[in-house]
Amino acid sequence: MYGSIVNSNPDGIVTLLKADGSAAQVGVVQNQLIITEKSNVIETVDLLPDGAVSGFPTLVQNIPANVNAPFGLATRGNNAYVTIAHADEISLVRNGKVLTVTGSGTQHAPCWVTLAGPFLFSANSPSKSISRYSVYGQQIVQDAAVAASLNGNPTDIASGEGLVAVIDGNGTASHLSIFGVDDDGNLTLRGASTMSAGANGVAVVQGQD
Repeated sequence: MYGSIVNSNPDGIVTLLKADGSAAQVGVVQNQLIITEKSNVIETVDLLPDGAVSGFPTLVQNIPANVNAPFGLATRGNNAYVTIAHADEISLVRNGKVLTVTGSGTQHAPCWVTLAGPFLFSANSPSKSISRYSVYGQQIVQDAAVAASLNGNPTDIASGEGLVAVIDGNGTASHLSIFGVDDDGNLTLRGASTMSAGANGVAVVQGQD
């Protein structure tokens, strides 16, 4: 990337371990990428100093035996929080190993996650909810099974600037909900909008003065 120009030629290509069309999400952990493939693979790929991918992907160690659909992830530093959507679990991956696995309790299919300070929020489909977890060290502790309820099945969640934004859909329409986050991780709805069906991604970016 050079300002507003993006080079159309990739500066590195690596074939995924499964490469069966089930790739779900990618994130950055220190000098690596971490990647999920819904056909039950979590893998890492090395990054060169200039940011290009290099070498061959490596399977993450200690993946649970009941793994079912690794899906969304959020990263911070060397930690990656990876959802195992169909197993109703969230895993902590660090240094190429799964260290902790936490169940989602009464809420099913945590698909997407985002970090906001000491809290991890998951968007759960088909439970139509957001759950809140406290994360510290190797711990992932659910402290609110339902931090907020949604109109439809969530398709993405993002955070930034003290906000959490979620896209959900019910087949006939998509909904954007924007919540404020206080110091205790409580969500307060700041605004909501309905749009045409099919919206499935959201990001929070810093505003320009």
